[in-house]
Amino acid sequence: MTVSARFLLAASLIATTATTASAQFGGGSLHGTSVGLSYNTATGDFKNKVQSGFGFALHTGLGEGGETWSGRGSFGFDRFNGTGALNNVQFISYGFDIVHSSSPYLYQFAGIGLSSTSYDYKSTADAGAAGTRNGQNFGFTGGIGIKFGTPGSIQLFTEFAATTLFTGNKNSNWLPVRMGLKF
Repeated sequence: MTVSARFLLAASLIATTATTASAQFGGGSLHGTSVGLSYNTATGDFKNKVQSGFGFALHTGLGEGGETWSGRGSFGFDRFNGTGALNNVQFISYGFDIVHSSSPYLYQFAGIGLSSTSYDYKSTADAGAAGTRNGQNFGFTGGIGIKFGTPGSIQLFTEFAATTLFTGNKNSNWLPVRMGLKF
């Protein structure tokens, strides 16, 4: 099974079991948690090395749901197919965001993160043998989000974000559009 197929299968299972899981854990244990899938558009110099990609994000909220300011921990996976000698690039990241809620439906966020980065290279005449290069990178993310549905219940959300990772001489920058469920 390809990575994309496994990713879609896992996301589908999470989405279809979300309501059951919420009830099983007492209805409130998942409060402040969100899961989402993203379509990622590379920008800047990074766009010359990769095609558009996809991602997965898991956020765990800190603070009460109705507060103007709160925080959230995050786990993310982002993958891009490469161009030329680069086969693909994958980022597994952990971070923390500060969240400002303008209303029960509109919020803004900004945060920092640490990412484990993996570059997988093809075997070519110019680049030599295939191989993988790994590293740890620091970066920033920020954006806006919109929640749909009744506050205090399971809601759909959409986020428009910008991500920058300091990956060497040239940064890796992309714009994720994320959609998912907030509990």
